[in-house]
Amino acid sequence: MIKTTIFNNYLTFFVGLILFLVVRVVVWSQFDFLADLYGGDSEYYIDVARKIFTTGVHVDSSGLYSYRAPLYPFFLSSVLAAGIKIT
Repeated sequence: MIKTTIFNNYLTFFVGLILFLVVRVVVWSQFDFLADLYGGDSEYYIDVARKIFTTGVHVDSSGLYSYRAPLYPFFLSSVLAAGIKIT
C-alpha cells in the first residue's frame, strides 16, 4: 500500500514534469521572445538611459524632456555605467 502510494506520487511528479517541459519547448519554439525586448516601451527606456549616460539629462533622442518616471532609465544608465552592454 505504501509502495503503491509512493510510486503514484513519483509517477504523478514525473508525468507533470514531462508535460511541463513539453509545453515549454512548444512555447519557446513558437514565439520570438527577443521581439518583445525591442518593441513597446523598452526601446524608449533604453534610448533615455543612453541619453542619461552620455549627457546626464533625462531626455529622449528628439531632445524633449522625458515625461515618464525616471527610475528605470536611471537604473539602465547605471547598468551602462557598469560597462554592461544593453542592445
